[in-house]
Amino acid sequence: VEQMEQTYGVRVLAVNVDEINTVNKYKGYSFKNTNPEIIPEVINDGGVIKVYYEKDTFGYTVEYYYDGVIDNSKTESKTALFEETISTYTDKKITGYKLEKTENLPLVITSDTTKNVIKVYYVKDNYGYKVEYYYDGVLDDSKTYTNSAEFGSKVETYPDEVIKGYSFEKTENFPLTITENTESNLIKVYYVSNSYDYTIKHVEKGNETNVLETESNSAKFGSTINVVEKEFTGFTYDSKDKETIVIDTENNTATVYYTRNSYDYTIKHVEKGNETNVLGTDTGSANYEDTIEVVEKEFKGFTYLEKDKETIVIDTENNIATVYYTRNSYDYTIKHVEKGNETNVLETEIASANYQDKINVKEKEF
Repeated sequence: VEQMEQTYGVRVLAVNVDEINTVNKYKGYSFKNTNPEIIPEVINDGGVIKVYYEKDTFGYTVEYYYDGVIDNSKTESKTALFEETISTYTDKKITGYKLEKTENLPLVITSDTTKNVIKVYYVKDNYGYKVEYYYDGVLDDSKTYTNSAEFGSKVETYPDEVIKGYSFEKTENFPLTITENTESNLIKVYYVSNSYDYTIKHVEKGNETNVLETESNSAKFGSTINVVEKEFTGFTYDSKDKETIVIDTENNTATVYYTRNSYDYTIKHVEKGNETNVLGTDTGSANYEDTIEVVEKEFKGFTYLEKDKETIVIDTENNIATVYYTRNSYDYTIKHVEKGNETNVLETEIASANYQDKINVKEKEF
C-alpha cells in the first residue's frame, strides 16, 4: 500500500493488488474469498482487507492385499479434507481369509496424495479338519484325529490307524482341500478285517496221528467259529480242546477227540454141508477196525476144510466168520462068533462109515 495524499483530513493509501495472494498461499489450503469481495485500489489509512482460505480436499486410496499381493480391482479412491483423520475402511475380506494387519491407519490427510495410502492385508485363515477311521464300516470315535490347515491348502497325509487283523480298504474325500466349512473338512479312512485260515481236526484220542477228518476254511479276523463234534463210523465223541475259535492272525486250530467203539464178533465152527451142526463158537469183542485172526480148531471126528475169511476186521456189525469141517470116516468090524467059543469066527463084516453114523448090527443065519 502506497501512501497517497490526504483528502479532507483522512489519509488514503493506494492498494497494490498484485501483492495480495488470492490463490493458494498456504500448503493444504486453497483461496476462498476476500472481504471486501473486490479488492479496492485505495483504502483509508487503518482499513483492513481480509483474505480467507479453507482446507483443500485431497485424494487418498485404500489398497487391499491378499497373501501379500495387491488386488487392484478392489482399490478404493476417495477424497478428504487436509489434515482430516481417516480411521475406517471398507472391509473386503474374502472367503477363507482373515485380517492380518493394516498400514498407515489411521491416516491423516496430507497435501501429498502419494502418501495418502491405507494398506489392508488379508491372509488365508486356518480351518479345522477331521480324520475319521472306520473298521468294517463302523466308526471308532476314539481314533478320530483333529487338526487345522490353511484355507485352500491340500491335506495329503493322515496318521495310519491300521490295527491288528485289518487292512486298508479306501478313503473318502482324500486328498482334502481345506474350505471355510469345517463340517465338510472331513477325511474318512476305511479298514476291513482280513480273512485267516482255520483248521478243526477230528482225531482218535490217544492216537492223534489217526485223523478222522480235517475241516479247513477261512473267516474274518475276530469272528467266532463254533467247534462242533461230528459222527464217525466206529467212533464216539469224547472231548474237544476248545468250544470256539476266535479268529486271530495265526494259530487258528482246534482238536476234537474221539474214542474207538468196541463191537462183538463171532467165529462159528460148523460141519460143511450141515451148517446147523455147530461144532463150536468163539465170541468176543474188539475195537473198531481191529483185526481178529480166524483160526481153525480141532474137533473130535472132524477135519478142518476151509474158512470163509482169514480175518475179521471189526466193523459196526456183521463181525462173523465161519470155519468149515468135514466128518472123518472110520472103519468098523462086526464079528459073528460062536458063543463060548469066540475064537470060532463064523463071519467078519468090515466096512467104513462117517463119524457118529449109526450102524445097525444084525444077526445072521449060519
